[in-house]
Amino acid sequence: MDDLLGEVAQFGESLLLTKSLQRKYEERGVTKDVVVVKEERQIEVQDVIHRSMSVSPITGRVIHLTHQNILRQTDIMETPSQEKEKQRGKLVDMDLNSKLPLESSGVLDMVFDSEAQRMYCLTKKFMLEVFDMNSKSNQAMKRLRLLGEEQDGVEETMASCY
Repeated sequence: MDDLLGEVAQFGESLLLTKSLQRKYEERGVTKDVVVVKEERQIEVQDVIHRSMSVSPITGRVIHLTHQNILRQTDIMETPSQEKEKQRGKLVDMDLNSKLPLESSGVLDMVFDSEAQRMYCLTKKFMLEVFDMNSKSNQAMKRLRLLGEEQDGVEETMASCY
């Protein structure tokens, strides 16, 4: 009989211990993983200059340059229904043709720095132009002349590269 009472007492203590462990488990802090799922969408892009497509993970934009030197921006983080509702933050196309008096200079090549949100363009007049993508203006914030037009071999070098 004493053995039976000892086993009952031991079983009761085991139940109490199990309940206290369960209570601690239920009251603990839990860190859960949050997975954001965006709906898949397809964007048609035409007239893209070779190697000019860039992605900005910070702003969620895809940018590319057309053959007419127009920089097109597409917001890939917004759904089409949200884009229609959001008129204030509309992404506008930027004309990157240099606006020199009586001259138009197209873009030969461009590089986009996604961390600094700046785009560097090399124009046909051998100017390096820096654009800030967060700026409301489509004017270059800095211009730097790289080569003088009178230098020998510049035209042949540029023709072989571009």
